[in-house]
Amino acid sequence: MTVDYAASLYDPIYERLGVAAVIEIAGLTAPVDVTVIDKSRSHELFTAVGRDLAQRPAVRGLRAAATVRVPELTARGVSREDLRDALITFNEQTWVIKVTDSRPAPTGEAAGELLLLLTESAGD
Repeated sequence: MTVDYAASLYDPIYERLGVAAVIEIAGLTAPVDVTVIDKSRSHELFTAVGRDLAQRPAVRGLRAAATVRVPELTARGVSREDLRDALITFNEQTWVIKVTDSRPAPTGEAAGELLLLLTESAGD
């Protein structure tokens, strides 16, 4: 039996914590509406310190971020590659998407999330 991770895991989280966002992608005439989890107060990026799981990871850096569901992007015709340098606006602030990082569901990347690493838009 396959678990529907969107229905049982992601949908309830995004219903409670999600905020409306608009993505503007170069080459597309219409903006794309999505729901994101706001992590703009600096998301901690970790890197492993050796192979010993008992060792604590070291902080590689802090960066504003947001997460978005891959199935939602796919339903709107947006691919991961489209997001590079796109503008995203949520909670009254506009950001530039600089990097995306996959956060797959147990059933694969297509059912998971993308972590969007952001920088402030020069227009703000």
